[in-house]
Amino acid sequence: MARSAVYDHTLVTIFNAIKVCEQISQTPATPATVATPAPTVTQVDWIQFHGGNGGFHLDTNTKPKSYVGPIAVHEFEGRGLGLVATRKITAGDVLLIEDAFAMSSTCGALISQATAELARTCCNKFAVATPLEMSAFWCLHSQSDCQNPNWKEIGRRKTIFEEYLAHLHAGEIHNNSMQSRYVPKPCLEKQDKAVASIVSSNSRKTEHWNAWTLLLDESESLGGLWLAASLFNHSCLGNVVINYGSSKECGSTLVARAATTIETGEELLHTYVYPFDTVHERQKKLQHIYGFHCCCARCALEAPHALVASQLADRLESELQKFSAARGKGINGRNDMAKIVKMIRSVLASVDKAAEDLSAGLRRLWRSQFLWGDHGLAMAAQEAGLFQEAVDAFRNCVSLVAMVAPSSEYELKYRMMLTQSLSRWALSAPASNLPSADDLKEALKHAEEAHNRLYGGGGRHFVCRMKKRLEDVYAALRRLQS
Repeated sequence: MARSAVYDHTLVTIFNAIKVCEQISQTPATPATVATPAPTVTQVDWIQFHGGNGGFHLDTNTKPKSYVGPIAVHEFEGRGLGLVATRKITAGDVLLIEDAFAMSSTCGALISQATAELARTCCNKFAVATPLEMSAFWCLHSQSDCQNPNWKEIGRRKTIFEEYLAHLHAGEIHNNSMQSRYVPKPCLEKQDKAVASIVSSNSRKTEHWNAWTLLLDESESLGGLWLAASLFNHSCLGNVVINYGSSKECGSTLVARAATTIETGEELLHTYVYPFDTVHERQKKLQHIYGFHCCCARCALEAPHALVASQLADRLESELQKFSAARGKGINGRNDMAKIVKMIRSVLASVDKAAEDLSAGLRRLWRSQFLWGDHGLAMAAQEAGLFQEAVDAFRNCVSLVAMVAPSSEYELKYRMMLTQSLSRWALSAPASNLPSADDLKEALKHAEEAHNRLYGGGGRHFVCRMKKRLEDVYAALRRLQS
């Protein structure tokens, strides 16, 4: 692992690195004169992969090849196929690197358009796909609609995906040698309907997060189908995070990493929907988009209290709308904002009270449905000049997101927002009421660690990606250490 850029006592290393990264991003890479072997996962230049190369093309010798980590296909009784860990895995370890079987064509399209485009692209791919790819594709179809009895046998499907993963890791997925062992497709009465079913249940949208705004940029998203990644089943407490290449050459490449420490034999699970919705909203989305009812441990806890959660969410949303309206109209008087802070705080207190009959650990899990309320409280408190309360609210966000969506972009987002909140406090408050430099350094250290678990590349990648935000941190540290 690359040495952290934030462990230096004074953190000057970070800000020198910012200048170096800016110079690197402005210098095109020199073309290689000698062909080199395809890199292993440990050799991937994650900065270039995630678009931090100043817009220059990624050298083909550094484009990551397909990779399958310590994972295996497993049959779950009554649930079908999934993936499990074959050994103990550390948070941040790469589990899978896979190019898309097919992609939609219009960036930022609505789901209906992206799905239709992707279905057409899949049909076009049939002419050039290998028999093994086609077999894996048809394995994703609902068994109840398959007319060939051989394809209803889950053992056959498991064998096909085991072969697919082996050839994917060996870089031989486009080898036609499997033709004699697998039929191109099962006997389906209506192929178009089957393709539409596969796409609607197994496709994903690429995600690109803006490092400055910390928001998801939907304008760049595309629909895609990744055959191996389709085996990651859903849980509202996932242990796998997924991201995508941002450079032109890697936009169709998916990377899956371990979000937490995963034990041998543990199932690998990814969260398909926004993890901080109420249980009712999550269940509604999962049923509508993917056609199943989630029975994970988190849903089992929250479901009996679904009505109360929805009512509290409506109250909380109403108070947050008042904050948005006040800020949008330029009402920046601290007394006005302080009143809004008080109202948001009151609703969050009601949320806590509703979970009093739960144990402490389960109470925090219940509370995670309302993380967005703590976010709103923090923002309103900052506007009111209540810096300590803002920092406390962001710390609560970090605690909740680390429990429900660890190592995700959401954890990185809230750790960076905590860092920014401490910096704003340091730059705005009188000298008699400042946070400590150690608190700011600690928050920054944890933000960098979260970034590395999600994107890789160590401290150098962190400063390249977050350099604009880190400049404010540098100014805050100078004041705190003066």
